[in-house]
Amino acid sequence: MSVIDLATAKKVKDIQVGSHLSHPEGIAIDPKGQRAYVAVTNQDTVAVIDLKKQEVEKTLSVGRPQGLGTGPVSVSVTRDGRRLLVADSGEDAIAVFDTRDHSLIGRIPVASYPVAAFATPNYSRLAWISAKGLGVGPNNLDPGEPPPPPDGGSAATVASTTCRPGRLACPASASSRPTSRSAR
Repeated sequence: MSVIDLATAKKVKDIQVGSHLSHPEGIAIDPKGQRAYVAVTNQDTVAVIDLKKQEVEKTLSVGRPQGLGTGPVSVSVTRDGRRLLVADSGEDAIAVFDTRDHSLIGRIPVASYPVAAFATPNYSRLAWISAKGLGVGPNNLDPGEPPPPPDGGSAATVASTTCRPGRLACPASASSRPTSRSAR
């Protein structure tokens, strides 16, 4: 990960968040601007960066005992700064961490290959975007044309939206806010 001075457009420092070819992919900064969280996909980890010291403070694991494969690709921090949401594309789940002690609260199963997850400002709902399954494919709709009704057999209510060049439909879903207990 590189730190860039936006005023001068010059690189200030490189911060090693994982081993060679570990593939850091997503980054989020907490609301107070004290920490950055970096999804390190090929190591099933999230690097916690102290922005004042510009160094890795801690590494959080989203891995499973069976080995690598959860594939974190995106991170976001709730508006109050208390929760870190990690889109784990390889396990089709959103991992939820408590940012105060960096403990894993739990995992929320979602549609195939989540690539982003966010909470509403009052943390009453969780929304995610999935890049595979449940509606991904050619989108032959004209602009403004409503999508077909969701598949009645789907585990989640899916709203298709055009989200990529080439008119591919991506499933996007929302659910009520999970409690710490229900995420376990």
